[in-house]
Amino acid sequence: MARQRKTLKTLLTILGLVLAGALLLMNPMQARADIILTVVAAGTPSGSNFLYTYDVMLTPGSVLHTAGGGVNSGVSPSNNFFTLYDIPGFVAGSVTYGGALAAAGNSSFTTQNTGITPVTESPVPPDSGAIVNITTYWTGADVAATGVMAVDLGTLSFLSTNPLGPASMLLAFTGATQELENFPALVANNTGQVAGPGPGPTPPIPEPATLALLAVGLPLIGGAYYRRRI
Repeated sequence: MARQRKTLKTLLTILGLVLAGALLLMNPMQARADIILTVVAAGTPSGSNFLYTYDVMLTPGSVLHTAGGGVNSGVSPSNNFFTLYDIPGFVAGSVTYGGALAAAGNSSFTTQNTGITPVTESPVPPDSGAIVNITTYWTGADVAATGVMAVDLGTLSFLSTNPLGPASMLLAFTGATQELENFPALVANNTGQVAGPGPGPTPPIPEPATLALLAVGLPLIGGAYYRRRI
């Protein structure tokens, strides 16, 4: 009987440890607060261009607050924003929004070659400084993702002249929001990657026979022009 009690006690101890671990994992205070982009339309043909649409989610524990807080400061028109970096073939004037991001007064955007980046983050791959980035600023009332459910902010769409790139060439994005805990002093900034347009087509390399013809033909053309001028 004593042996059975000892075995039962051991089993209860193990069960208690397992439940404690599960509760720790389920604790919402352990969750990472982020603003996340996911692909909705990845290079859908649209005339001679390709349409890209991204859903924008505010994950649990995050707050959008125009005034920012902590190190999220000094950015106009809002200290809470997200940037999608280095968009190959971006078509100027093609940016549109859906959902809450499209509502009057809720958002604005800028395009620039040097992306607006939270001071705590470094996009991967790094910002090239030579390709267009889109920064979207939250300019509406505060939005808080409380509990365990994320908040769908809507969509970001644009056109590119380039089709979808390979999985090895993802676009970087960063987000700047505030942490729900000790709001607004703590930041909830993040970096991520998402599929997007690939690089433009590489110019074809001339075949050896073509190069040989050029080597012979160009001097002949030059000589004929020289004789004509004499």
